[in-house]
Amino acid sequence: MGTDDSPYKISVGMLPSGSSVVFKESAYFLQNGPDSSLPSPAMVRTNQCFEHQGESLPARFEALNLLVKYGKEITIAEGQYLWAIRRLLPSQVPIPEVYGWCEEGGEVFIYMELVKGVTLENRWESLLKQERIKVCEQLRAILLELRNLQQDPKNQFLGHINRQPLLDIVFTDNTKPPAGPFALVKDFHDWLSYLTKQGKEIHWPDPSLIPDPFRDLLPDDSPITFTHADLHPSNIMVSTDEPCRIIAIIDWHQSGWYPDYWEYCKAVFTAEPGGEWGTEILEGPSKKPHDKVSFVRDNMSTALSIQAVSIRQNTRFIQLTSYYLSLQSMSNDSISLPKYTIMHILATALDSRQGAIEQPRGDEKRWQRSMKADIILMSNILE
Repeated sequence: MGTDDSPYKISVGMLPSGSSVVFKESAYFLQNGPDSSLPSPAMVRTNQCFEHQGESLPARFEALNLLVKYGKEITIAEGQYLWAIRRLLPSQVPIPEVYGWCEEGGEVFIYMELVKGVTLENRWESLLKQERIKVCEQLRAILLELRNLQQDPKNQFLGHINRQPLLDIVFTDNTKPPAGPFALVKDFHDWLSYLTKQGKEIHWPDPSLIPDPFRDLLPDDSPITFTHADLHPSNIMVSTDEPCRIIAIIDWHQSGWYPDYWEYCKAVFTAEPGGEWGTEILEGPSKKPHDKVSFVRDNMSTALSIQAVSIRQNTRFIQLTSYYLSLQSMSNDSISLPKYTIMHILATALDSRQGAIEQPRGDEKRWQRSMKADIILMSNILE
């Protein structure tokens, strides 16, 4: 890996571009004939007229094995992700096949394979403990393969796959400037730090002097890694038969090149506070420490010490560092400590940077109890 001829290297120049692209070699045209066509935007709109929170839900064409994501918030980049991953990691990372895309009336339409299965979120409660662990092991293997994707080392950036701004939901609202693209991880961290200062300028004659106590905790030397950025169980499709297996990772809208810790911290952000997964997985007997515990502790310490995100309802600025969540009461924040088994397994795919972050001062016993529970859980999974 890392050489110019790496089979896993993604460059902007290799991506199919244009406002209207059709992949005639895809399974859609093999199944329906080379002279067939994708449904027009008008047909798509007619097929699906429902909305959720102001956004159009994907249109389903069961007979054609077709799903169409469309709307003003959809971008061509999502289709480019599907194309690139299927081309570079065809058997390692299961995703829907993309058939094409187009634009009309200010909306983007992405035509893709309709994955037959159920979400892991819907099936999780019916799985036995060992079945859950097996699914988590599958996810870990998929993540490790995904993290093999590389940029041109001479042209690295943080942003969408096509060098556009990041579209993580944390960044996409009308109150924030575009999230990149950034040339350096340091630039990304400086931008995050800037967001925390928005609204405070009226109290400081020089905004550059507004303190940010968390900025120095962010590792500017973090590797840039390809990240899904929304690995919630609702975006993991699994089989309905036995054994339970992952058949597709879906919803790549927020994906892109991020610092290597972002996958884990975003999983923390999307975890449901007090959810059944969280309470269930933290139960059970403790096992004796072993070598894996040290590895897990280092990963968890790094991941929990680095910046996580939550949007405070009143001030709408980014609250830094999930590490400090265990020391503060933030009842208005949409964030929780990591509680899902499936989210914990993400930490094992992160690079360990032992000793980079110090344990915070203050309520050390409370912090240690939280970390101990996480370490026990991870050691149970990894044994």
